[in-house]
Amino acid sequence: MAIIVAVRSGNWSDTSHVTGPWPGASTPTTKPGVGDTVQTGDCVVTIDEDATVALLESTSTGYFRLTSAPALPAVRTITGAIANSGTAGRVLEVTNPSGLVFFIGDVTGGSAKNAYAIYNSGGTIGDITGDVTGGSANNAWAVYNGGGTIGDITGDLTAGDANSAYALYNDGGTIGNIDGSLICGATGQFPIFGPFRLVANPANSITVRQPNGDHWTLSNDYPAEADVKSGVDYNRSTQTGELATGGSIVIGGGGIRIS
Repeated sequence: MAIIVAVRSGNWSDTSHVTGPWPGASTPTTKPGVGDTVQTGDCVVTIDEDATVALLESTSTGYFRLTSAPALPAVRTITGAIANSGTAGRVLEVTNPSGLVFFIGDVTGGSAKNAYAIYNSGGTIGDITGDVTGGSANNAWAVYNGGGTIGDITGDLTAGDANSAYALYNDGGTIGNIDGSLICGATGQFPIFGPFRLVANPANSITVRQPNGDHWTLSNDYPAEADVKSGVDYNRSTQTGELATGGSIVIGGGGIRIS
């Protein structure tokens, strides 16, 4: 749809052409919506309501911020990808002390040191649903959790192609469960810093780098013990096959015994 660049700092919900962040010569201005790419320019835009767009993007020094969320059981929901396409310190800063903010969309770090996508500075984030990918420079983390809280993450976490380009950097905060694959970057960088818990889903895997740089996937998708020949140990000797084999096959008037 449209690319909308903020013209001044202000609240997302403000449609005044005098005080609001959105371009327009008269009131009301048009807020970004479904399919729009929204950029901050050099402004700071406070998201004070639910938002659904294609992309929240930082291309300059500005950023979005989220300082509050509704009282539970209501929640704040941000739908759309979040990407740092420049060198700004973050695309979205989260500091809400209460309530929950849910994110639906892919999250991607930037191309400069400390060019984060989501910077959670003590805020309370609910779940993140989408793939999370580190950037292309050292410390270009997709999600930085600085002492805050993050719920479950559903999606693949991939490190960027630089040292310390974590998809998720958990610095003294708490996170829920991760339901997705963990993929190392081109340098062999693991995608997560800090403790985590991975859901035992057969679709989830951990992909590391071989000495030649190729991917090597470590999977948890093993056959059931009833489908493996009896007595065969597998899955690092934590499972043993139970399938009985043997019997006879009769062909014509003769027989061939298989044991």
